Amino acid sequence: KTKALGTWDGNLVVGLLGDEPGSAAVYEFNGDQWTLLGDSDLVPGWGNLSYVQVLQEHNGVLYAGINETTWSYTAEAGWTLVGDIAGEMPWGDGIAYSMRVHRDQLYIGIIGKPTSIYRLAGGDWHSVSNGLDFQEGHGIYELWVHSDGSLYATLAADFLATTVFRFEDENQVWDPIGGNGINGSWINTGFVYGLSMTSFNGNLIVTMGRHPQTNGEFSSIWAFDGEQWSPLGLNNEISNIPVSWGNLNNFNASIDFNGTLLVGGGGHPAGHASIWALEQDTWIPIGGYGILNSWGGEFPHSLTGNFRHSAAEYPYRLIEWRDSIIAGFGDAPGAAQLWRLRY
Repeated sequence: KTKALGTWDGNLVVGLLGDEPGSAAVYEFNGDQWTLLGDSDLVPGWGNLSYVQVLQEHNGVLYAGINETTWSYTAEAGWTLVGDIAGEMPWGDGIAYSMRVHRDQLYIGIIGKPTSIYRLAGGDWHSVSNGLDFQEGHGIYELWVHSDGSLYATLAADFLATTVFRFEDENQVWDPIGGNGINGSWINTGFVYGLSMTSFNGNLIVTMGRHPQTNGEFSSIWAFDGEQWSPLGLNNEISNIPVSWGNLNNFNASIDFNGTLLVGGGGHPAGHASIWALEQDTWIPIGGYGILNSWGGEFPHSLTGNFRHSAAEYPYRLIEWRDSIIAGFGDAPGAAQLWRLRY
């Protein structure tokens, strides 16, 4: 996977998932060449690490969530474990999965454990999970700082629909504002993960999976205007949801790029990794299937070119860098790719 995408010192950085212990790696791209910043050969302590989940720049420091651990990087100091004095992580064997900077403080969402979020202060991680403590689920999938200045989080649920939470800074508590019918939101219990969030035209956008995986007049992309939720891509009572979305089960990426909302979809089976633009309430494909010289130009449209050994393929992350969209992918051997679009 190339899920961990970000920028640091104006350059592009990417973290890799490999299938063997010690295969975690972080690279930097300055526009001309790639430089290896860290791997098990360069960093003591990375020998058993295989998965860079997230990269986030904060005050000139690059932070990384790698397996259950967090690390910081500067050119002067190199890589340093960010934990308590004993080097332990307060979330135990939970996975350091998502990061955002909110009001000049670094927050991290943990997955694989009871729902919890931590904030870095004084060199230590402190739990800020009030309001999440009794939520049924196995962690936080995504964090996002919306254009309204608030921090939001999505739940990795077990049996109910995913919930979206907003952090109330004054009371230091997480309030549910979406999911399970709250504020007119979704009730589809197949929407178990809030896979990505972005800000678009003042609305908070949340993308989810497509379950049941079938063509139908329902949308996996929803918008919150601060009071009510509404599905995107539905025009009155006539669905503008593409028929081909019946082949997708995962919308793991979204971004507002120059006033256009883009989402990335794919999943099981492979061969449908694609990126879509919302134009006049209609979803238009702009990536995948060979469109605009993209991946998957020949049937069966596989990203990796190895359809037989690719159980799933999808865009995992979209970010903006130097007037371009950068897309990172997963989730099969050979799917750790980056593609660039000037759109």
